[in-house]
Amino acid sequence: MLDFIVKYWVEFALGIIATGLGVACKKILNLYKKEKEHEKSEEKNQLLEEMKDMMTSCQLDLINKILPHEAALKEEDKKLNQDIKHLNENVDILKGGVLSLQGREFKQDCRELLEENHVITLIEYETIVDEHKVYNSLGGNHRGDALFAAVQQKYNNSL
Repeated sequence: MLDFIVKYWVEFALGIIATGLGVACKKILNLYKKEKEHEKSEEKNQLLEEMKDMMTSCQLDLINKILPHEAALKEEDKKLNQDIKHLNENVDILKGGVLSLQGREFKQDCRELLEENHVITLIEYETIVDEHKVYNSLGGNHRGDALFAAVQQKYNNSL
């Protein structure tokens, strides 16, 4: 009974602890970043106030014209970052779709090359090597790698 607990539940408990520590570290890091941003903002405001005291009214007018544009630029920057994030999500979705199609074709090509009576030619082998590189660059899984390894072994044995 003790072996069962040690074998299964201790690993589970350690996994829960590690997950909790990861979440806590992420939360602390986010709080730290927010505090740093807040400090920078306060420093900037304090510096602006000091500078305003030193400037002439003409310079103050100029600053008052620039500050609203700075806020607008920050807002546009936020929008651009959101657009970039959205585009990256779309690229990931497209990448997954391409992987699905390419992976299916790659695995089918491997199975055809592994047929018992089929002799793998150099051109077929080079093509499947290139397809394997593409498959892995798209994030392919180990099932495709295992099929590719079998094709490599069959090709090397036929030499």
